[in-house]
Parts: sequence; structure tokens; C-alpha cells
Amino acid sequence: MSPFRVAALGGMALLLSACAGGPLSSPGDGGDGLLDRSWAVPGSGAAGRPAATALDELKGLTSADVERRFGPPSFRRADAPAEMWQYRTRTCSLDLFLYREQNKGITVSHAAVRGPSGAAVGETDCLKAVQSARVGQN
Repeated sequence: MSPFRVAALGGMALLLSACAGGPLSSPGDGGDGLLDRSWAVPGSGAAGRPAATALDELKGLTSADVERRFGPPSFRRADAPAEMWQYRTRTCSLDLFLYREQNKGITVSHAAVRGPSGAAVGETDCLKAVQSARVGQN
């Protein structure tokens, strides 16, 4: 048998043994072969879910709720089925993406904040800046 065939058969044997695999347990973990998915990532909620952020509280707000909280947007763009509302301050921009929901009208589906040049900015700080700018308009 040629050296090439020996190497090919050896490689196939390794691949097959990897597919067969053994249990997913390690010594002393209960040995049931199941992965423990209850771990938590730092900065996350229970069982590895991301922790709620300041922007999460905006999700589901109606357009009327948003205007009561922040006033009219600095920029509004409608591209069916979505609308993008942008609130600009000297320190940040708040981008809201709204979609029409049955029986609720148009609601916030996604929110993002960014600094003037696109740099990262704190969510809570930006929301406060947008609300302060609204108060300054009155």
C-alpha cells in the first residue's frame, strides 16, 4: 500500500472517531453527558441572557409615547414598513427604529446610541442628554 493511501486511511479513521465522540461530561460533573447551559456571562442576566439595558425600556413604546418623552425627532425617515427617528445632541445621537404593530400602531422595535463621530457612547448618558435637550426646548 502506498504511503499516500496509508495517510488517507489514517485521516479518515481520525475523522470517523471524532464523529463518534464520547459523552460530553467530564469527571465529577454528574456524568449524564449533557452540557450545563446555566452559566452566566459577566454583565448578563440569568442563564447567559443579556442584562437589560437603558435602551431596552424604549422597546415597545408607541410613537406618541416617544414624542411625549423626547419631543419631535431632529430627523425622521419613513421607508415602509419602518420609520427611523433620530434625536441629535452635541454629545450623541439616539436612533429609534419603529415598525407598525397590529392593534398598537407604530412602536419602537430597536434603539441605538452613538457619539457625534460614530464613537461609542453610554446609553444612559445619551438618553439623559436627549431628555435634557427636550427640556431646554420648552
